[in-house]
Amino acid sequence: MKILLTNLGNRNITYKKKPYSKAKYPNKSFKVWSKDLLSNYSDIKKDLDINIINPLIKSKKINKIYLLYSDQSNYSTRTDQDTVYVSKIIERLLINKYNYEKDEIIRYHIDSKVIDNGKLITEYRKLLRQILNFFPESHVTICDAGGTAQQKMSLKIMAEFILDKDQYTVKYVEKNRLTNDVNIDEYRKVIQEEQALKLIEVGEYEAAASLLNYSDLTKSHNLAKKFKPQIYFSYLFFRFIQNQKLAILNANKLKLEDKTTKFFIQKKPLCENDSFVHFLGEYNVFRLTELFIKALFLKQINKYSLSILTFAQFYETFLEYVIVKMFPKKEYGKPRYRSPEKKRRFTEYFQENFEDFLSTNKDFQIDPDNLATRIIVGKSSSNETVKSICEALSPFIQYTDDCKISRGNTINSIRNKIAHEGKYITNDDLKQDLQYLPELFDKIQYKINILDKDIYLKLNINLCEFIRNPR
Repeated sequence: MKILLTNLGNRNITYKKKPYSKAKYPNKSFKVWSKDLLSNYSDIKKDLDINIINPLIKSKKINKIYLLYSDQSNYSTRTDQDTVYVSKIIERLLINKYNYEKDEIIRYHIDSKVIDNGKLITEYRKLLRQILNFFPESHVTICDAGGTAQQKMSLKIMAEFILDKDQYTVKYVEKNRLTNDVNIDEYRKVIQEEQALKLIEVGEYEAAASLLNYSDLTKSHNLAKKFKPQIYFSYLFFRFIQNQKLAILNANKLKLEDKTTKFFIQKKPLCENDSFVHFLGEYNVFRLTELFIKALFLKQINKYSLSILTFAQFYETFLEYVIVKMFPKKEYGKPRYRSPEKKRRFTEYFQENFEDFLSTNKDFQIDPDNLATRIIVGKSSSNETVKSICEALSPFIQYTDDCKISRGNTINSIRNKIAHEGKYITNDDLKQDLQYLPELFDKIQYKINILDKDIYLKLNINLCEFIRNPR
């Protein structure tokens, strides 16, 4: 099944071998002119002819011709260029002059203003879906001449989204002769690139890589520098997923000079807090700042569920570093792998130092590997930043001495619901049950003294620029 789709414009018919001209008909709009021709069709049909699509329909290889016409009478806009009457004239000419059958011609109303991109997109989507339903094995030819620029672009965009590459062809006609086919591959490339850029902006890097045909990202650092967009993409992607080794390989390949990348390559934390760095160690704080900045970015792009999961990685890692620093492995054992003797030693420490807390929380389970215990211990740290972060977290962690919200809405409970029950966090959740979260992020950012909370937003902008203008 071969189908032709053509938007109709004011040059799609001729009368006495001439299309409509305002200079020739100063007192008639195109719509009135075509209506008069239709009214007198029987008398003047020998002087009428189809224009523009002629080379596409003369061969009689088309099974269905869709004449896409405009009738904007229901909209508050100019209607003097509407093609409703032209579509009826062309239908008659196709039957009387070009030997088509009536059922091979479909007059299709594009129910939209002819310059309303959004509504046009909806109309063409509906049309193409209809064609796929009725004629699933069809091949569609789109005539890229006729109609407004908005009509032509909207039709091609929807064809790109809905039809497979081998399901359609775009042809351009000039002076009633076919010129070369419109290069769909280049057109498709531009569309896919723009889609990919939108995905990059919202952190959907793997989907963007697929659209950009970036394959085997693990080897991007071996590419020649002319592939800079893919190398930069890989640096950003692997940094985002915390694969420091591959991220650094790609950053080094490009010899990037910006401060945030230099810090990353050197595994230096993006914060100004010497005592905090000295207390926990430079590499440990580097890991923490990378996790926290990622959580901030995910919150900025409204991916709240992923932001909370990443934030959980941050505070769980932070608390593990704190507990190891305050209770050396040699004396207290490794986290989650402590002997009964070393667990007993820790319990004795806790009982001695937090007697007041235990007196009012008799059922509290002392465990050096649970969050509540670590938070309570962290609040007694000699390091001011560690103490402050634990104090900021404490009211929102279940079973701490000052947890002040309902059990189901603590940050660790919400994290578990996201991870194990698929809970989806919305903006309304942040305004209601989780209204404490933005302030909590701000407090921790301030305590650590993050140098740049917008790193991923800036890296995304740089990446998009490289993709649009490779150099």
